[in-house]
Amino acid sequence: LYRGIIAPIMAEAPKRAWKFSANEKFKQLFRLRNNGELTIATGAAAGSLAGLTETIVNCPFETVKVRMQSKEFLSKFKGTAECLAYLVKNEGISSVYKGFEAQAWRNCFWNGAYFGIIGYINLENAARADERENMTKGEKLFEKFYVGAFASSVGTLLNTPFDVAKSRMQLQSNEAGQLPKYRYAFQSIGLIAKEEGFSAIYKGLGPRLVRLGPGGGIMIVAFEFISGLLQNF
Repeated sequence: LYRGIIAPIMAEAPKRAWKFSANEKFKQLFRLRNNGELTIATGAAAGSLAGLTETIVNCPFETVKVRMQSKEFLSKFKGTAECLAYLVKNEGISSVYKGFEAQAWRNCFWNGAYFGIIGYINLENAARADERENMTKGEKLFEKFYVGAFASSVGTLLNTPFDVAKSRMQLQSNEAGQLPKYRYAFQSIGLIAKEEGFSAIYKGLGPRLVRLGPGGGIMIVAFEFISGLLQNF
């Protein structure tokens, strides 16, 4: 049930740190180009670019996790380190970045939706500042949670086909002289839908929504809380 959990646990801190710091940096760059203002579109674009660069950090962990959890490799690896060593030794160092392009699309869609929706709500709240004066701190935190959960769920609906394509690409072994079946994100999505039906590109959507919906809410609340603490130092 928990096979392959070490890789995502190890990835969690660096990928979240990269996601939020990159998002803030890209927002600063967009503000510099737009007289200090950040629109809904540029906020979403900053999120998408943050997601794109996050792939550099997260892709190796995802590749190891997918290999560990797949039924084809259940008896092959006893642990995360063994799986990583096998990939590097038998398929080359570049194998840990299999599915990079599909994961980049996945992250772009999720982060764009997530930060775009949160940015839109923040702008709406700023316009209604007088009406929100009587809200307690707890009410504001709960609002951030459900906005984050909703934004995360929308992002998950948009990016699941790319996650499916990514996993298929990461499960492929390198065969000398042969083109892989799944080569690029959109080619893979089209092929999966053609061979297995449209619903196949949304395999795993339910569990992903259960995990990422509340997770997106917790993530933005934690970010705001920690940012507030750091600003007080």
